Amino acid sequence: MRKILIVLFLFFSYFISYGQSHSGDVTGTITDSSGEVIPGATIVLKGTTIGTVSDMDGSFTLKNVKSTDVLIFSFIGYKSQEVIVGNQRVINIVLVSDDVTMEEVVIVGYGVQKKESSVAAISQVEGETLKKASTISLSNALTGQVQGVFTVQKDGEPGSDAADVFIRGKSSWVSNSPLVLVDGVEGNFNDIDPNEIETLSVLKDASATAVFGVKGANGVILITTKRGQEGDIKLTFNSEFGLKNPLLRRNMYNSYNTALIMNEAYRNDGSWNLLLSDEILEHYRTQDMPYLYPNTDWEEICVKDFGFTQKHNVSISGGSKHARIYASFSYLYDGDILKTVKQPEYDPTFKYNRYNYRVNMDFDLTPSTVLSMNAGGFVGIKNQPNESASIRTYRPIFMLGPMVIPNEYPASLLEQYPDPAHPEETGDRAASTGVINANNPYNAINYSGYKQTKSTGLTTTFVLKQKLDFITKGLSVQGKVAFNHDEAYLKNYNFDKVAYKLLSDGTWQRFKGRDNTDGEGAELPISPGSEDITSNPFRSWYYEASVSYARTFNDHNVSALFLGQRRTWQSDVDFPHYEEGIVGRITYDYKTKYLAEVNLGLNGSEQFAPKNRYGFFPSYALGWNLHQEKFMEKLQPVINRAKIKYSYGEVGSDNAGGQRWLYTSSYANGTTNQDEYKPGTADNPGTSLRPIVEGAVANENATWERAIKKDLGIELGFFKNNMFLLTMDFFKENRDHILLSRLSLPDWFGVSAKQQNLGATETKGYEIEVKFTNGTRDGLWYWAKAGVSFSDNRIIFRDEPYYKPEYQKMAGRRIDQLFGYVTTGYIDNVDERAAVPRYGSGIVGLGDVVYRDFNGDGNIDTNDQVPMGYAGSYPLYFYNFSAGLTWKNFDFDFTFQGAEKTSRTMVDAFLWPLHRLANQYFDYQSDYWTPDNTNARYPALHMDANRVQNNISDGTNTTTSIRDASYLRLKTAQIGYSVPKDLISRYKMGQCRVYLQGNNLITWAPDYPIGDPEGTDAGNGNLTFGYYPLIRRITLGLQVTF
Repeated sequence: MRKILIVLFLFFSYFISYGQSHSGDVTGTITDSSGEVIPGATIVLKGTTIGTVSDMDGSFTLKNVKSTDVLIFSFIGYKSQEVIVGNQRVINIVLVSDDVTMEEVVIVGYGVQKKESSVAAISQVEGETLKKASTISLSNALTGQVQGVFTVQKDGEPGSDAADVFIRGKSSWVSNSPLVLVDGVEGNFNDIDPNEIETLSVLKDASATAVFGVKGANGVILITTKRGQEGDIKLTFNSEFGLKNPLLRRNMYNSYNTALIMNEAYRNDGSWNLLLSDEILEHYRTQDMPYLYPNTDWEEICVKDFGFTQKHNVSISGGSKHARIYASFSYLYDGDILKTVKQPEYDPTFKYNRYNYRVNMDFDLTPSTVLSMNAGGFVGIKNQPNESASIRTYRPIFMLGPMVIPNEYPASLLEQYPDPAHPEETGDRAASTGVINANNPYNAINYSGYKQTKSTGLTTTFVLKQKLDFITKGLSVQGKVAFNHDEAYLKNYNFDKVAYKLLSDGTWQRFKGRDNTDGEGAELPISPGSEDITSNPFRSWYYEASVSYARTFNDHNVSALFLGQRRTWQSDVDFPHYEEGIVGRITYDYKTKYLAEVNLGLNGSEQFAPKNRYGFFPSYALGWNLHQEKFMEKLQPVINRAKIKYSYGEVGSDNAGGQRWLYTSSYANGTTNQDEYKPGTADNPGTSLRPIVEGAVANENATWERAIKKDLGIELGFFKNNMFLLTMDFFKENRDHILLSRLSLPDWFGVSAKQQNLGATETKGYEIEVKFTNGTRDGLWYWAKAGVSFSDNRIIFRDEPYYKPEYQKMAGRRIDQLFGYVTTGYIDNVDERAAVPRYGSGIVGLGDVVYRDFNGDGNIDTNDQVPMGYAGSYPLYFYNFSAGLTWKNFDFDFTFQGAEKTSRTMVDAFLWPLHRLANQYFDYQSDYWTPDNTNARYPALHMDANRVQNNISDGTNTTTSIRDASYLRLKTAQIGYSVPKDLISRYKMGQCRVYLQGNNLITWAPDYPIGDPEGTDAGNGNLTFGYYPLIRRITLGLQVTF
């Protein structure tokens, strides 16, 4: 009997196992919820690349499928479904439209909303999209990705290349920077690694920003970092190696051709005695005496062909139902494009190292209680020469002519030209121009010392959320506490190398270091300098408590939020800053058809007197999903989505340009000799003392800057699955009570006054975006997106001096409007020379610039400056076009981005040939005035400083120096390949992708012969000159997931 039972057990075991592993064909049909078939849907055997696609009738057949297998059904615009085969041989699938995926959910202030029911002007971009930009600073990754976001990158210096970000342009003189929140806590998003980001939301209208009250006037950027999800632990490794080179290049004449041009200039000046002889010209041509008659290519000497950059990130994610974790660690290195000479314990290289770390954890303490803990921070180490990236470093590289000096003098030259004054110096000699602030750029980079800045930051957040469904369904409370600490240290290394100039008579002239002071000073050796804290330690605490409610009653959806928050922050030993506020929000919709939202913000600020300390900022918004109306059914499927929304609200700002406690008077130490007094007697007056004097007068009536924002939005989706999506927003913003200094105070008032509510502006604009998405039955998925953003402002009122001419007053003009001199041409004959008004004290002659005497007083001075060009700090139009495709294991995408109607001032050396002592001559400057070329773009050539003075503007704007800075740029491009899963699954890999990407690849700027239309000199405002050039990057990357 026992043997019989064993045989039966084995028989049934075999039968069961046979049934479980039995394979066969599976067929079926795929349709949507309306019953229409879906051709081209993908059916894949889970964990493999084995699969098929549905035919034109929506039917499919998949062979050799086991009963234990799992099939994944997917198609663009629909939710994916997983089905266990089991005993099924016919599987018919109904795919549901993917209307509630993460892409269709938007992050709002203090919460999340379905996009279908959102009435605010919010744009959202995924973290994976930001990663493709391959930038160092996150602000540059936003360029061309979000409508209504204007970015201007002025500098490419490692560690300091962040872009200025404006949401819907500029509306104020004081501050236009948006509020940035990382997981609900204020922070600097340029220090965040894009690998950590899940989504980035941009809040633009009052309905979205009113809950932030005092901080919401300039828009809000919400960054949500990644969190662990329930499931197996997933390990992801991403590594990138890249090359970089500058966008700014020059094409300058060599020394021989420049010398010929100089002789022409000497003839124009009548300086016949200064003409370069044929013998000297021959030396420049043949280069037989290169250290007396050099032909120096400073760009070749100082700038590499390529710099190096690398990024690495490793992260883990996963967890159980009760505990989940996301952890990330990143390393970034951004190298230099300058050629530097390292010495023991001395490194003048421009470079930046950054380490990022983040740990986000969630614990379900009970079925209704969740504790979340976040910790994220960075360590940044920036290295640079003491001369930094402006005047003494990049200015001579791109301005210094080829015939000024050689790069350096080799030691062997001392045999030919001995220096009896310093016979002990036998090595190579640094070459000097002999002119203060006209340095040998190679010396400035390598022999002026260097400095290293170490920055650290850490933000720790604790959040406890408790559901209160036992009281009433949908009720919950939440508490949040966050602490942030930032600090920066600077260490200087001194080095000042003595330099020489070999004179034409064969003698040497010695100079004391980088200031080129003539004399016998000793060389300052390499030595550690001072070590101190340059950026005061910054600490902040944030507290938040909220009650929220969300409930559906039949066709009615209701939600509410009540929140209180307080933030304190302190920099070093300053008095702490305090801000606090109360937030309220109520939303309602009927069948997700008719939408309404009301937001309330009450904020307090220490800036103002008690009577004005609190500001109330309300907003409301209404929306209508027309596509849900019966009368729209006739238009389907041509129009599948149609929404109209309108918002109105007030937001505010207490930014007073750095001033505090506007309602109190200030006092200061006397600063002039008139303030001094000497206690004592006439014979013994004692030590001079400077008393305490009255400073700025208090303004007890100071109150909030207010912004009234209106927004009308339209969303349209066309054809099946919203193949075409059109989004339009039209906005208007009126600001008043802008805090400004009073400019009409007479000098006899004696003291200054604190900021007053004196400004008013109006801003109008629109944002339009069109997106197309489609796929084919053979697995090709492709998309394209185009958008344009326009924002223009006008000054309604600004306090100005009474004596200012009406045509120079700012009312009716743009913020940052440029002013300058109008040039009307050149002096073509002697009669014109006698009649033209003179600019400055220079001598005018044929071919010189003629300036318009706007006020008719016979002189050209500041009263003749008139508005010209556009605002110099931002463009009026910002546009983009992106497209991409995915086919099988390949993917490709690119982004073009551009700007229109923006102006930059070109520095004089890039305008006038042979500018001052630089003796540079660029190829595009060949169109200069001669008697046979009177319609030239540039004036006649001069070397005499008195003749040049009439033509150069010394940084002053003219119709010649202000250039149209419009441009089109191939901002990003990426091509990638994912290794088939059946090849990597044996190594426990879930994904293995290699990719090649580029950033700032090609730029078209018709009115810019040199430089980049975005880049400006950090020390000279709107001048396109002197900055560390913007960078082109080519990166090879690998992403692996286990």
